[in-house]
This record gives sequence, C-alpha cells and structure tokens, in this order.
Amino acid sequence: MNGLHSYQKLNPDRRFMQTRDNRLRVLVVENSRVLAKRLVEWLEADERVIVISVADSASRAIDEERRLQPDVVIVDVALAGRSSGYDVMRAISIEPDSERPAVIVFTNHTSRPYRDAAKRLGATHFFDKSNDFMRMVSEVGRLAERRGTRNGSEG
Repeated sequence: MNGLHSYQKLNPDRRFMQTRDNRLRVLVVENSRVLAKRLVEWLEADERVIVISVADSASRAIDEERRLQPDVVIVDVALAGRSSGYDVMRAISIEPDSERPAVIVFTNHTSRPYRDAAKRLGATHFFDKSNDFMRMVSEVGRLAERRGTRNGSEG
C-alpha cells in the first residue's frame, strides 16, 4: 500500500520544524490522500493556520503529535491498517491538560455511538465529512482567531 504518511509527500519542500510565528498548528490524520490534500489546501487558505503534518495511521499520528505538539488534531475514525482515530484520541487523552491539543473528529462514521466514544476520549468537535466540510474549516478558523486574540493580548 502506498498510503500518505506525511504532508511532506504532498509538498516535499515543506519543513516541519516548530513554527515560531503565531499561526494555529494543525496535524491532519486522514488516510485518503485526496481528502488530506484538499484539507491542507482549505485550511492553509487561512493565513492564521499551518498544517504541520499529515498522517494516515494511528501510530504515525501519535508519533507526529508527540514530536510536533500541534494546537489542533483533525482526526478521522477510520485510518490505514487496523488502527483508528480512537487510538489517536486515547493517546492524546492521557496527556496533561496543558499539553493536550484540541481534537476535531472529521469522519463519515457519525452515528451516536461514534460521537459518544469520541466525546469520552476528549474530542472537542465532531463533524460529518459528507455534510460539514466547510463548517469544520470554519471552526478551525475560529480556533485560530481565538488563539490570535489570546496571544495578541498577552504582549
């Protein structure tokens, strides 16, 4: 299988070092290469947002989340191999509150049991891929706005 393992495959010139600017740092966890590319394009259309990595499996996502410490993780429930977005959320849920990113679930699995499980694992938002693409992108923009306001008032 030739899955998407990092955003670097989408844009090989991109470097994934910690950004020193004030942009909202996003990790996208999505096994569809086409959707991952679309998400990156739409999210980064907002100059306040930077996608720092894309992972297609839980193990890769957990490694990237720990290494890059994003502000937001956008995660699908269904991932490559036998992993799931719940594995990612479970790993994030055990981090100290001060280090835990916001978790946005973006999935086609939207029935009540999926939503309840995500909420129990600390998901802050839950969106349906089929109907809520722009709502999810808008919510990331709101998070970036709140971050900018909060950081702008500190200095």
